[in-house]
Amino acid sequence: DGLSVGGMYAFISYVLFMIWPVQEMARVFAEMQQAVASGERIFSLLDATPDIVDKPNAYEVEHLRGDIVFDKVDFQYEEGKPILTGFDLHVKHGETIALVGPTGGGKSTIVNLLCRFFEPTGGRI
Repeated sequence: DGLSVGGMYAFISYVLFMIWPVQEMARVFAEMQQAVASGERIFSLLDATPDIVDKPNAYEVEHLRGDIVFDKVDFQYEEGKPILTGFDLHVKHGETIALVGPTGGGKSTIVNLLCRFFEPTGGRI
Protein backbone atom coordinates (compact mmCIF):
# COMPACT_ATOMS: atom_id res chain seq x y z
CA ASP A 1 0.00 0.00 0.00
CA GLY A 2 2.07 2.81 -1.33
CA LEU A 3 1.41 6.44 -1.82
CA SER A 4 -0.99 7.19 -4.65
CA VAL A 5 -0.50 9.98 -7.17
CA GLY A 6 -3.41 11.86 -5.60
CA GLY A 7 -1.91 11.43 -2.14
CA MET A 8 1.49 12.68 -3.38
CA TYR A 9 -0.19 15.69 -5.02
CA ALA A 10 -2.09 16.48 -1.83
CA PHE A 11 1.10 16.17 0.26
CA ILE A 12 3.07 18.53 -2.02
CA SER A 13 0.17 20.99 -2.09
CA TYR A 14 -0.01 21.08 1.72
CA VAL A 15 3.76 21.58 1.99
CA LEU A 16 3.61 24.47 -0.48
CA PHE A 17 0.67 26.02 1.39
CA MET A 18 2.73 25.87 4.59
CA ILE A 19 5.96 27.21 3.05
CA TRP A 20 4.44 30.33 1.48
CA PRO A 21 3.41 32.03 4.78
CA VAL A 22 6.82 31.25 6.30
CA GLN A 23 8.57 32.81 3.29
CA GLU A 24 6.35 35.89 3.54
CA MET A 25 7.09 36.26 7.25
CA ALA A 26 10.83 36.02 6.53
CA ARG A 27 10.53 38.67 3.80
CA VAL A 28 8.57 41.03 6.06
CA PHE A 29 11.06 40.48 8.88
CA ALA A 30 13.97 41.35 6.55
CA GLU A 31 12.18 44.51 5.40
CA MET A 32 11.54 45.51 9.00
CA GLN A 33 15.23 45.07 9.82
CA GLN A 34 16.15 47.31 6.88
CA ALA A 35 13.60 49.91 8.02
CA VAL A 36 14.99 49.91 11.57
CA ALA A 37 18.55 50.33 10.25
CA SER A 38 17.41 53.19 7.99
CA GLY A 39 15.63 54.85 10.90
CA GLU A 40 18.75 54.62 13.03
CA ARG A 41 20.81 56.30 10.28
CA ILE A 42 18.22 59.07 9.93
CA PHE A 43 18.12 59.72 13.68
CA SER A 44 21.93 59.75 13.88
CA LEU A 45 21.96 62.43 11.15
CA LEU A 46 19.32 64.46 12.98
CA ASP A 47 21.28 64.19 16.24
CA ALA A 48 24.63 65.08 14.64
CA THR A 49 26.28 68.38 15.48
CA PRO A 50 26.79 70.42 12.30
CA ASP A 51 30.38 71.06 11.20
CA ILE A 52 29.50 74.60 10.14
CA VAL A 53 28.21 76.82 12.93
CA ASP A 54 27.29 80.48 13.05
CA LYS A 55 29.72 82.94 14.54
CA PRO A 56 28.74 84.31 17.97
CA ASN A 57 27.90 87.76 16.53
CA ALA A 58 25.83 86.40 13.61
CA TYR A 59 22.25 87.62 13.25
CA GLU A 60 19.16 85.83 11.94
CA VAL A 61 18.11 86.77 8.43
CA GLU A 62 14.35 86.53 7.93
CA HIS A 63 14.04 87.38 4.24
CA LEU A 64 16.99 87.52 1.90
CA ARG A 65 17.07 90.54 -0.34
CA GLY A 66 19.82 92.27 -2.19
CA ASP A 67 22.82 91.23 -4.19
CA ILE A 68 24.88 88.06 -3.97
CA VAL A 69 28.57 88.84 -3.77
CA PHE A 70 31.51 86.45 -3.78
CA ASP A 71 34.53 88.55 -2.83
CA LYS A 72 37.93 86.94 -3.52
CA VAL A 73 36.60 83.53 -2.42
CA ASP A 74 39.03 80.64 -2.08
CA PHE A 75 37.92 77.06 -1.52
CA GLN A 76 39.46 73.60 -1.45
CA TYR A 77 38.01 70.21 -0.59
CA GLU A 78 41.47 68.78 0.05
CA GLU A 79 44.53 70.56 1.40
CA GLY A 80 46.74 71.75 -1.45
CA LYS A 81 44.12 71.20 -4.17
CA PRO A 82 42.32 74.53 -4.68
CA ILE A 83 38.98 74.50 -6.47
CA LEU A 84 38.36 78.26 -6.37
CA THR A 85 41.10 80.89 -6.06
CA GLY A 86 40.21 84.58 -5.74
CA PHE A 87 36.74 83.97 -7.18
CA ASP A 88 34.64 87.13 -7.61
CA LEU A 89 30.97 87.23 -8.57
CA HIS A 90 28.34 89.94 -8.20
CA VAL A 91 24.72 89.02 -8.95
CA LYS A 92 22.31 91.93 -8.59
CA HIS A 93 18.91 91.53 -6.93
CA GLY A 94 16.42 90.16 -9.47
CA GLU A 95 19.11 89.22 -11.97
CA THR A 96 19.14 85.70 -13.42
CA ILE A 97 22.44 84.07 -14.29
CA ALA A 98 23.65 80.68 -15.51
CA LEU A 99 26.76 78.90 -14.32
CA VAL A 100 28.23 77.06 -17.29
CA GLY A 101 31.51 75.29 -17.76
CA PRO A 102 33.21 71.93 -17.99
CA THR A 103 32.82 69.12 -15.50
CA GLY A 104 34.93 69.85 -12.45
CA GLY A 105 34.97 73.58 -13.18
CA GLY A 106 33.46 74.55 -9.80
CA LYS A 107 29.82 75.23 -10.70
CA SER A 108 28.38 72.96 -8.01
CA THR A 109 30.98 74.17 -5.54
CA ILE A 110 29.79 77.77 -6.01
CA VAL A 111 26.18 76.77 -5.32
CA ASN A 112 27.22 74.63 -2.32
CA LEU A 113 29.19 77.55 -0.87
CA LEU A 114 26.21 79.86 -1.39
CA CYS A 115 23.94 77.38 0.43
CA ARG A 116 26.59 77.18 3.16
CA PHE A 117 27.13 73.46 2.83
CA PHE A 118 30.83 74.38 3.03
CA GLU A 119 32.77 77.36 4.35
CA PRO A 120 35.15 79.22 2.05
CA THR A 121 38.82 78.90 2.97
CA GLY A 122 39.37 82.53 2.03
CA GLY A 123 37.47 85.64 1.06
CA ARG A 124 33.84 86.22 1.91
CA ILE A 125 30.34 85.65 0.58
